[in-house]
Amino acid sequence: MSRLYQDTKQAFTGAIPFGITGTLLGAGLGALIQFVDNDASSLQQYGKMSALTAVTVGAIFQVGGMMYVNKTMGGAGIYATPISATAGFVGGVSWSKFKHHHSDVKGVMKYGLVGMLTGAVLGAPIDYLRN
Repeated sequence: MSRLYQDTKQAFTGAIPFGITGTLLGAGLGALIQFVDNDASSLQQYGKMSALTAVTVGAIFQVGGMMYVNKTMGGAGIYATPISATAGFVGGVSWSKFKHHHSDVKGVMKYGLVGMLTGAVLGAPIDYLRN
């Protein structure tokens, strides 16, 4: 296995506490967003938005933690694909929720998945060229 792969794997496992912290913060933020967006929401809507935001913020914290851990351990770097895929997911979710004001979590997730696939397609050639 390449050193890049090993460093990415170590950075991922070392950043798990960052991801957990982001997930917990995101769950609270999701409930707050749902409250501000529509104060007559059902408990199910609060749960869905909290879960969506927990995944989104948790992913951001995980990737940020991976960068921090990789820099701390002096690694060769990490793959661009997880970074660009995460950025694409967050961008798609943000675009759907805040630009188009979608309230259906399934619709928001569709935009996030399209953004994630787009980001992964853009990041994969970078990783291929680096290896």
